[in-house]
Amino acid sequence: MKERNGILRFLFFTATRTFGTIVDVGVVWLLTDFVFEDYFWVNVVSPTISFEMAVVVNFITSSYLVFRNRIDNSGKRSVLKRFLKFNLSAVMGYCIKLMALNLLKLSLGWHTALCNFIALAVAGIFNFLIADKWVFKKITHYEEDDDDEGESDKEICK
Repeated sequence: MKERNGILRFLFFTATRTFGTIVDVGVVWLLTDFVFEDYFWVNVVSPTISFEMAVVVNFITSSYLVFRNRIDNSGKRSVLKRFLKFNLSAVMGYCIKLMALNLLKLSLGWHTALCNFIALAVAGIFNFLIADKWVFKKITHYEEDDDDEGESDKEICK
């Protein structure tokens, strides 16, 4: 299966992240309105749970829609390792979003929602680049040789 070009992959990435954002907002709404009442649970635990739910959704959609041609999901260890890298990159992206939001808010005095929107775009570009270059980096395939000894280039390059 042919790999998508960078722009098309970025558009798929953006669409899947939009779905992840909907999951995040929906989960935090359900937890804060129907499950938790205490301040700590509403304002700390709910957003943490919703963030992780969105990370799981984003990982699944990235694995099977955006970067499906780059990965091999045959081994549990490979999937777990990639998920941990993905989760780490999501946390880094979240920190970048918070820093950008606060930098814009403090330096320009704009409304928090506008600062958040711009910060989401900055963090989104960061998240795409990290996913593209580190979490789901392109797999290099080697052609098999028909030499006398029966070794393939793939085996030699291990």
